[in-house]
Amino acid sequence: MCDVYILEEYQGKGLGGWLMQCIN
Repeated sequence: MCDVYILEEYQGKGLGGWLMQCIN
């Protein structure tokens, strides 16, 4: 799932955004 968040969140919020989701 992390990879999916990386692609979508990366374009919207950035590394900080998906990174938090990935950890949680």
